[in-house]
Amino acid sequence: VVLSIGGKEVVYYQNSTFWCNTGQYGVNLNTFDITETSCVAQVSFYETYDLTGVEYGFIWSTDRDSDKSTWSKLKCDNLSFNVFSGTITGLVSATQYFISVYYVVNGKTQYQDGIWEFTTARLPSQDDNDSPNMN
Repeated sequence: VVLSIGGKEVVYYQNSTFWCNTGQYGVNLNTFDITETSCVAQVSFYETYDLTGVEYGFIWSTDRDSDKSTWSKLKCDNLSFNVFSGTITGLVSATQYFISVYYVVNGKTQYQDGIWEFTTARLPSQDDNDSPNMN
């Protein structure tokens, strides 16, 4: 599925991956290795950008509609071959999160327009045991 606005492709969806070309940079964000309390996030840029002097990373929240400046933040510094990643920790089991990308350019924080989502794994509980207690 491709969404075009004014002749420009804005959102592309394929195989559970969103590509967004809104905001300052065109990026693809993937989440994987999602556990009960953590998630690995990875951004791939459409093009090669010079991010020298630019702070970048991930922001996330359980409230999609809240002001992005209030979301939790993970600064990254591992850009290599148009890709950077980070591990978000301290998450709550079986909770839906919304994630995006931020940049600080010349002291001004900017947020990627695209918002992705993921849900942490659920911790097993005694209720998961279908067998009766055996005494």
